[in-house]
Amino acid sequence: MADWTSSVRSYLRQTLLTVAPVGGLPAIAYEGRKYTPIVGTPWIREQLLPISAEVATLGPTGYVREEFVYRLTVYSPLTGSSKLSDHENLVDLIRAKFFPGQEVRDSLSRYFGIVTEAARGYSLTEPDWIGTPVSIRGYYHRATRAA
Repeated sequence: MADWTSSVRSYLRQTLLTVAPVGGLPAIAYEGRKYTPIVGTPWIREQLLPISAEVATLGPTGYVREEFVYRLTVYSPLTGSSKLSDHENLVDLIRAKFFPGQEVRDSLSRYFGIVTEAARGYSLTEPDWIGTPVSIRGYYHRATRAA
């Protein structure tokens, strides 16, 4: 993937880790890393999806606007001690943490972006899980040329 995705992913992951549900944040299946869910234990799947790139400004100091979706799917067991209300609360906490207008920056502030939308999707059930996606849409400006 393009270099800009590392900066965006790092920022979004750091933000995700500040979500503080009762009982703590469940395990996260980070994109590109092996993870095997444990039946009966909640978990979150993370994906960063680059959508499109377009020129935002021209010239030697111009920028390319990279659109992305950061998709987090919250999985909770359908049986056992987990409650549907805990699942719904976690989904809502994650969605609220990524608010429209929130800045997206790397550690050196060379690039910048913004969250434009945070939305939850429909919950789907599987034999062992209920899964609810939270999609964070945004864009990120990167330099048109390497510095």
